[in-house]
Amino acid sequence: MVHVVAAMVAVVSAVLLPAAANAAVIAPANPYITTFPPINGKTITIADGPQLLPPNDENMLRDVTAQAALPPVVTHVDFITLSFPEPINIEAALWDNVQKFRPDLLSPERTRYADGHLIVAVGFDPRQNGVFGGEDVVQAIDLRKQERLETIVDAAKPGLRKGHYADGMVESVVAAADPNYKASGNTINPGLAAGLAAGGAVTVAGIGAVIAASVTSRRTNQARANFDTVSREYGRVAADLEAIDVRAHSLTSSFANDELRKQWEDVKQRFLQLHATMDSISHLADSGTNKQFYKNRATIAAAREEATKIAQAEENIELLYNLEHGDHDARRKQLRRVRSDVYKAKLDAPTLPLRQECDALVNRLDALLENVTHPSFMDDFTQVLSDYQVASKAIRNHAMPNVLDKDNRAVPRLDSYDWNVGLGHTDFIPYGTLSSWNSSDTASISSDSSGGDSSGSYSVDTSYSDSSFSGAGGSSDW
Repeated sequence: MVHVVAAMVAVVSAVLLPAAANAAVIAPANPYITTFPPINGKTITIADGPQLLPPNDENMLRDVTAQAALPPVVTHVDFITLSFPEPINIEAALWDNVQKFRPDLLSPERTRYADGHLIVAVGFDPRQNGVFGGEDVVQAIDLRKQERLETIVDAAKPGLRKGHYADGMVESVVAAADPNYKASGNTINPGLAAGLAAGGAVTVAGIGAVIAASVTSRRTNQARANFDTVSREYGRVAADLEAIDVRAHSLTSSFANDELRKQWEDVKQRFLQLHATMDSISHLADSGTNKQFYKNRATIAAAREEATKIAQAEENIELLYNLEHGDHDARRKQLRRVRSDVYKAKLDAPTLPLRQECDALVNRLDALLENVTHPSFMDDFTQVLSDYQVASKAIRNHAMPNVLDKDNRAVPRLDSYDWNVGLGHTDFIPYGTLSSWNSSDTASISSDSSGGDSSGSYSVDTSYSDSSFSGAGGSSDW
């Protein structure tokens, strides 16, 4: 849905928002923050520290947000991208960021977010996204209701996972503006379409024509971008494939079991089969027309996906290799990742002994964090994961007993970003993965029933490292 909305609004914004479209951006003190003049009662800011959003994407965020039917109390919409060096949750990273760079997002007493602000944040490594706001905003969009919070946060995930970061972020705004929001593929949001047509500048038929042209143009441009990516990645991996294969077979820890080696062989064979596909589209490199790129967009997208998968498998193999060979940063990063997952499990622990077991696991992980150079590190880490698997299973059986019943449940593979060290070892599955599955199941059930809060486990995290701060909203992995 968001791709259509974004493409259409970008084209018609000059008609609907002439002042905004031609206004100069207010120069901020921080070069990575863009502040637009108020539009339709909203001040829109974009803080892009990792510099992932090109100007066209920033303009799209402005235009779609300006037209979204947000409650009047929303006077500021703030988009923030974060790249934090340690895999802490995005709440903590955002809290640290706004203290340093965006004190305007904090209440006078600095104990919550400022009134009037809706904050859409995306973090990388780990990949998490969240939606937060001042108390008046939270109340107006019903953000304290768990189902509503998850709907708004989850709305961004399809775009984020495809690398369309601006599309994903703005989709959370669209969801926040619509109390009855449901993701609906690539169809334009009915409320937004109606609002645009009601403005009188563009007819419904005209909107349809604009959408068709914009979608074609966007898909063509995306095909070109995908082609550039797959050409670059295919060439790089092809040159390094033998070395990657040697490294994969050099792994010696218990995590490098038969299943992992089987997955690597599958990824490798799929990559080798990609040669024929690359040959079939190689002519596009020198003389490909827009029509040809549009025609071959599905083939190009599939090739890009395969190239991306082996690149991800390479990254995961490298991670495990680094863990085995004493890389301090890799070990600390992985320990903190597991530590965060244990905290998620503890929130659902039904008994005091299980909560105490989670605390004990955290203490063991902290001890490993202080001694990442110890010769027995890998053995100790393996044992912690094994013990955590037992505790996690007990908590899972209480909080979400049916989460593994579906036939399509499969742990992330080696070529997935969501793969984690230990997956498939002693049946270990991160609690966050289980919680995400359960959350999707709960949302699906809720969509078929009427009103009211539903009980169960949610994947949204709302915790902050500073207990004096009570920022409303939440986040989850994407």
